Amino acid sequence: MHRPLLALLLAFPVLLGSACGGGGGGNDPAPPCTLPGTLLALAIQGQPVPALGIAGSFGPLAPGMLMDAGEGGWVVFVAPTTDGANALCLFVAQPNGTVLRVFGTGEVVPNAGGGTISGFQVARVNSAGQILTEVSIAGDAGARTFGLLTAQVIAGAVTNKVDLVYHLDDVSASGVSGALTDIDETRITFLDDGRTTFGGTTNDPAEAVWIVNLNGSGLDSLIATGDGLPDLPGPSVLCNDLRAFGVSKNGAGFAFVADVGGMFEDRLYVRGTLPASVIYEVASDGNALPGGGTVLEIYGGGPLLVFNNSVVLWKAVGNAVLPPDDVILAGS
Repeated sequence: MHRPLLALLLAFPVLLGSACGGGGGGNDPAPPCTLPGTLLALAIQGQPVPALGIAGSFGPLAPGMLMDAGEGGWVVFVAPTTDGANALCLFVAQPNGTVLRVFGTGEVVPNAGGGTISGFQVARVNSAGQILTEVSIAGDAGARTFGLLTAQVIAGAVTNKVDLVYHLDDVSASGVSGALTDIDETRITFLDDGRTTFGGTTNDPAEAVWIVNLNGSGLDSLIATGDGLPDLPGPSVLCNDLRAFGVSKNGAGFAFVADVGGMFEDRLYVRGTLPASVIYEVASDGNALPGGGTVLEIYGGGPLLVFNNSVVLWKAVGNAVLPPDDVILAGS
């Protein structure tokens, strides 16, 4: 009987002639010259961990393990090891397949009250070899239980480990009063330029979407409950609830659905990220549908897909046919 073997594999596309081992730039190590269908094992259960500083093997690789891939061949994943000092680690694989340890359980988090990493909720990487993670924290003197951390791979080494924001941080300087009490892991976006957008709540209480730079500077609110919003052609309205939001990968466009109350309570708005730009209404409940019918619910659930040119794609509910049906809309 054969024992099942779990492995994390990286598949390479076709690399032709002059492209082998060349091109690129920046800090990206050149990918190996491979043939179509070539697989590279990044982690194999029971095999030694190739990352320096870990004396052990990979443990079971769960089907739902955290992982992400960035353009150019960057990969991050969270995996257990048999090394007691590195029981669970966030790893990054460079485009050439070299695996590095980024963070591990038991590691003291940056600039905090002695708390250590006890788990991982999010793992992201971009095309520049910059890494974002949300960690759970144990033993912090300030009773903080989670935080967003970043790191970078420069010249083949993990460096510049910093914190973006921690549980109970005062975020008043961002324009939202109170201390951070929660982050929604489903509302975290890691941008191509290293900035992070995330949704969360404060003890004010308020719900907001923030943006922050790779080094933790410049924390700013993009939208929060209680903010004034345009109401064409009438006066402004207030954001009562944030139903959904999305951001383009280049950070140039940001869209959100807000509940503003009244007859047509849900509205879709678009704005730029930073520097601050004008917020404008794109669509709302009650709008006419192209080709006939009316929008019953401008937001029908699911993601808001925001492209780099700020065009938004989303699902709504309309009555173009009977009974009411889902419709896919695009606008900017």
